[in-house]
Amino acid sequence: MPPTPVQPTDTTATADQRTNPPPNPPEPVTVTPAFGPIPAIHIPKPSSTRTYTVRGTWRATVRAARTALRRTDQRNHD
Repeated sequence: MPPTPVQPTDTTATADQRTNPPPNPPEPVTVTPAFGPIPAIHIPKPSSTRTYTVRGTWRATVRAARTALRRTDQRNHD
């Protein structure tokens, strides 16, 4: 009996997978805690908030706040 020829293994996809694409993965299950769903926290963009001064940097805002505090502190000590 002659040996059966070895078929080359195709690593990309089988014939069944080519005709039928694999099914979509199951939807992720959202677990709601006992106290209700957690609302999404909306973090506003820095451009929309007035936290930053016209100069635009947080460092300038902190410096302006510190100098304003220092001025009021000096006024109170007079």
